[in-house]
Amino acid sequence: MSTINSSIKRLSGPESSGLGIVSLISLAHGTTHWVNATLYVLLPFIAIDLGLSYTEVGSLMTLFYVSTFLTNVASGPAVDLTGRHVVFMLASLLIGGSALLVLWGASSPVLIGVTLILIGISVSMWHPPSISYLSRCYPKARGFALSIHTVGASFGDVIAPPVAGLLMTALTWSETALVSSTPLFLMTILVFWKLKEIDRPAGEAQGASLSTRYIDGARLLLRDAQFLRLCIMAGLWSMSQNGTMFFIPLYLVGYMDASAAEVGLVMAAIQLGAMITGPFAGAWSDRVGRRPVVLLLLIVGAVTIAILPFVGTIVAFTVVASFFGCAIYSIRPVMHSWTMDLAGAQTSGSAVSMVFAFQSAMTVSIPILGGIAADIWGITVVFYIMTITCVGAAILVFSMPNIHAKKDV
Repeated sequence: MSTINSSIKRLSGPESSGLGIVSLISLAHGTTHWVNATLYVLLPFIAIDLGLSYTEVGSLMTLFYVSTFLTNVASGPAVDLTGRHVVFMLASLLIGGSALLVLWGASSPVLIGVTLILIGISVSMWHPPSISYLSRCYPKARGFALSIHTVGASFGDVIAPPVAGLLMTALTWSETALVSSTPLFLMTILVFWKLKEIDRPAGEAQGASLSTRYIDGARLLLRDAQFLRLCIMAGLWSMSQNGTMFFIPLYLVGYMDASAAEVGLVMAAIQLGAMITGPFAGAWSDRVGRRPVVLLLLIVGAVTIAILPFVGTIVAFTVVASFFGCAIYSIRPVMHSWTMDLAGAQTSGSAVSMVFAFQSAMTVSIPILGGIAADIWGITVVFYIMTITCVGAAILVFSMPNIHAKKDV
């Protein structure tokens, strides 16, 4: 607890940007995840209404990861070169709200695909500007600040599933999508009103000089063996996290005959665990280093994924799934901090983009390959696939340097 207390003091001290900025950005982060979490609850029922197989649903979800990959490739450099962090955050929120409006009017797989593309853009566009913005505002408590940022994400992930599940007891999935778009547009107004663009660090040049230095910095990142290993490790972790999250609702509805409300509660339980452990993981990694924290969480994540298909009741499944959330989602702030540790200030946005691009590129095959495997051998097989990728990420952690936060914290 003393680690948490000291981290809070560094966030709210006289030399800090205060708690207001990190609180607002974290809450806005939650609204982008609200979109994604709502989609997870609605997707099994969309598939039933449209008569889609696991392979077809997985193929549609592949569009999501393709759009996240392309957005990550473009958005990070754009943030670094323009310095327009707030503009990109606003665009992310607007696109997310628009995606749910498209889903409201969707009546075919084509429009579902358009929705998934827009959600992928929204979720991916958020991270480079927000993580870079917070990293510059809180350089002495980066791990803890980014863990608060991920708590915001988990808050959206916790609230959205039960809300969507309850709405579906009275509304159709398309009407639920319409109602769920409201928080995105309200948050866009709040961010526009409250946040201001921050100045570039004193040492950064402007104009053509900045572009030249940015390109040089990006090349150094691509040649950095440690950074590339981090990207691959993040990709394997993402395959485990996102693959499991994608198939859990399909498994609950198709294999355990769960209702929309039950699906919402399970998905909320996963994120509730992450909200509790995320700040501790981020603050702990500032103290003991990133590697031991990530390694422990990956091991716990692999064990819980492997157990899930052997659980026979919704209540027991919810309990095990919550431990999965505690472990696998608490890695997020540590991974983000590790990324910023290895990146220079002038390429911070691009470093985030590269890590997320690797995650998207490596995850893109999971929905469709998992869908094919589920149609052939049954949906329980997907949990074994995710266990393997999680173990692979844990093995790769051993080759990474154990980086701590700045010593002057």
